Amino acid sequence: MRRMQKTAWLLNYKGQNHTLEELPQQQDWTARMTQFFDHYLKGKPMPRWMKQGINTDEAKVDRKLDY
Repeated sequence: MRRMQKTAWLLNYKGQNHTLEELPQQQDWTARMTQFFDHYLKGKPMPRWMKQGINTDEAKVDRKLDY
C-alpha cells in the first residue's frame, strides 16, 4: 500500500489470530470498517481513530457510528 501511495490502517486485536473469533472484536471491526467507508465514500468526517490512532486499551472508544 505504501509503495502505491495509498492510505491504510492496521487493526490489531490482542489475543486474536488472523480471523476474529470473539464477538466484541468482530463488532469493533465492523463499526470501524463502516466508519472507513463512510468517510471515503460518503464524505463523512474522519473518525478520531483514523486521525490519531488509539491504544489497544481504548478498543471500545469511538466505536459508535456517530461522529
